[in-house]
Amino acid sequence: MDPYQVLGVQRNASQQEIKKAYRKAALENHPDRNSSSEAEAKFKLASEAYSKIGTPEQREAYHKQAHPGMFSGQNHHRKNDFENVWNHFGNHHGSWDELFESRRVHRPSVIKISLEITLEEIAASPRKSFTLDGQKIDFRIPKGSRPGESLRVKLSDNQELHVQLSLLPHDIFVLKEDDLYTHVSIPVDIALKGGEMAVPTLNGNINLKVPPRTSSHSKLRVKACGLPIRSGGAGSIIYEVKVDMKKISTGLLAWAASIK
Repeated sequence: MDPYQVLGVQRNASQQEIKKAYRKAALENHPDRNSSSEAEAKFKLASEAYSKIGTPEQREAYHKQAHPGMFSGQNHHRKNDFENVWNHFGNHHGSWDELFESRRVHRPSVIKISLEITLEEIAASPRKSFTLDGQKIDFRIPKGSRPGESLRVKLSDNQELHVQLSLLPHDIFVLKEDDLYTHVSIPVDIALKGGEMAVPTLNGNINLKVPPRTSSHSKLRVKACGLPIRSGGAGSIIYEVKVDMKKISTGLLAWAASIK
């Protein structure tokens, strides 16, 4: 069999083209990557072919020979076939490591820590700084981050910090997915007639519009007033109503005082 045919190259191919074809065949059929018997046979064929034309000297000697075949007929042990093949790799003694050097992925070592944050910090996307093993760490909490996420901070080419976020309890709000939930007590007259009343947000109070005949356990949603969302915009705040039958609004109190 013709070594040029085995490697899939033309007879006038350059040494670089022959070497490239051999590398491809070796990668595809090496037993560490392909355990089939067919692959083993192809690997031996490629190795034998490369031993015939792998260098200019070998190539010249091959062409001078009248021998049309490319195999010596010797029954080498499989282990010797695989160990000796790299002696034909280029013009020096190569190794399996050399062949895969460009394909290696060097993964950095990872340091894992936990970081407790507040709802206000999630909303503000602040920078955080601290010292770890004598090294100052400085990074920003990305806008739209959520508890349970792990932030990656590159310390060096060989080391990476993974920061697991957890949420501190809040005095007013509870976070559920992208929305904030809280309870609000509404005077009975506003619940009956409708109106506005001041309610808290993460950035101060706003006036909440209360529809007429609002009952306890109703949920009033204020859109785009909650935490930022990574894809854009912001979540809602949901106010769960409790109608206070013993409480009346300041407006009604002022009206009652004016008619006395």
